[in-house]
Amino acid sequence: MNFIKSYLHYLVVFLLFFYLSFVAYQEIKPKIITIEAGPVGGFFHTSALLLKKRLKEKNIEVNIIHREDTLKIIEDVNDLKSKVDIGFIAQNLNNVKYKNTQSLGSTILEPLFIIARKEVKIKSLADLKGLKIAASPINSGTRVITEKILDLFGVNENNSKFYPYSLIESANALKNDTIDVAFFLQPANNKIIEELGKNPKLKLVSLDEAGALSKKYNYIYTAQIDRAGFDIKNNLPENDVKVIAVPVTIIGKKNLNPSVVTLISLILKEEFREPNLVSESGKFPTMEYEKNLEINQIADQIFKMPFGSEPFLYRLLPLKFASIIDDYALQFGFLVTIYFIFYYLGAPKIIEFWEKSEPYRKLNNLKKIYKKINENKFTDKDIQKFKKITAYFEEREKPAKQAPEIIKKISVKIK
Repeated sequence: MNFIKSYLHYLVVFLLFFYLSFVAYQEIKPKIITIEAGPVGGFFHTSALLLKKRLKEKNIEVNIIHREDTLKIIEDVNDLKSKVDIGFIAQNLNNVKYKNTQSLGSTILEPLFIIARKEVKIKSLADLKGLKIAASPINSGTRVITEKILDLFGVNENNSKFYPYSLIESANALKNDTIDVAFFLQPANNKIIEELGKNPKLKLVSLDEAGALSKKYNYIYTAQIDRAGFDIKNNLPENDVKVIAVPVTIIGKKNLNPSVVTLISLILKEEFREPNLVSESGKFPTMEYEKNLEINQIADQIFKMPFGSEPFLYRLLPLKFASIIDDYALQFGFLVTIYFIFYYLGAPKIIEFWEKSEPYRKLNNLKKIYKKINENKFTDKDIQKFKKITAYFEEREKPAKQAPEIIKKISVKIK
């Protein structure tokens, strides 16, 4: 036990030194995160660009990658071997457990816009049978929900023509009259949707069964585009339009740095609180729609704070210092706990270790001075240091071993 006690202080100091070195290295190294988004021009993509711009202001670099099959984004985030840190979902998770993924909050409701050429007569979605339908690429969120809803009305690829067009391709096809109707799962403030909504040659199709559908599927909600919502002057749409909607949720790896989560949450709170065609001011961001994923507690607390508020650390300290404490407080607390356990077992306090190790530091300096003398590199500064070390050892009852002998050799050399 005495042997263990005699070396405990070395272990404690080594652990502390190692930890502080690790923290310093991590903070010197620039933070880089990867966000996986959907097709260019879509809401996932524009949101990723927004986060990239805002995080760059906080010295965090963002790489953006794209997937057309957006339903697979959550699998990449959940995969610990994947480089993807953050992604987006607007889909049914089918009660699948993603244990490595957390919700960072829903930012907006995406209505399923059904936009048709004005001359196409549609009283029910059953009337789409036999028409040309832009239904988005296969395995995209829009395609999956479109097929699911149309199938309930007896419309499928066996009796209608489905085109796997992207967002931009679908919009162009509508404007060029090469399709009859298109489905878009996009936020109401999307520029392409806004342009289509203001086009007098097109119309929004109201889904009167929206309420029934929201009760059939737990990830679907009801919303309404008010009359003149897109264009008050020209009264577009001409009537209230009922739609179904899906919340867009930002997701992140469970091991994402707390400081990164904090900064993203603050950005979301600033950027997504404004009202739009289907949501009131301050409704988003929120965890209200989360049913299947674990909620990130940091993000949840920030969303519940009054607008303009920041977590205590970020109010008290500059961003850099607050981030360091935020990221490493847990590990540091663990290290302190270890220290107190060792101290209880007999390890000395840090100051005691420093005092006990001083003779060895002085002895090491003596050896360096002696080496410099033998190499003819001795200076006046070394002489002053030698005198102080000599006085230090003369005052001690038990000087370190080798110290008297080295002092004697140096004294002979400098005479």
